[in-house]
Amino acid sequence: MAAFEKDIPAAWKALQAHGIYRGSGKPGKVAFLFPGQGSQYVNMLLDLRDTEPVVRDTFDEADKIMIPILGKPLTSFIYTSGSDEEMKQAEQELKNTAITQPAMLTTNVAIFRVLKKYGVEPDMVIGHSLGEYAALVAAGVLTFAEALEVVSARGREMSKIQVQDPGCMAA
Repeated sequence: MAAFEKDIPAAWKALQAHGIYRGSGKPGKVAFLFPGQGSQYVNMLLDLRDTEPVVRDTFDEADKIMIPILGKPLTSFIYTSGSDEEMKQAEQELKNTAITQPAMLTTNVAIFRVLKKYGVEPDMVIGHSLGEYAALVAAGVLTFAEALEVVSARGREMSKIQVQDPGCMAA
């Protein structure tokens, strides 16, 4: 906090090592980039869900929409506090594109809503693959409910595709 209260160049230089920068002049534009499928993990946003009502409300909203489609709450596929075996099973279920797609959309929208709650608004939005749907929600083109239904259908159709060589990605 001392760096914020006093103009000590050495303190600001030390903070840069932690990704904290300060600038001067007119601020630039803010863009939100929403990630796509592959960014999911079991218990994602669990701590934030427990502390931020807007995150909990977003997942509750998704559960209401997804129960008729999935037969159980979306969150039952995302959150577990079970054994190592149950964690592995949850990881496998979360890799199913029919689950992954609504789970990632919900996560993206929850984070967007938290940022908005604290006054961080994007000047522009973009999404990578599945993340494009969260960008459409953030831009006001689709409602969250509409986007959930679309990505759920998209995920179900993608999970039906069977090819002999599914390929892979090199990193």
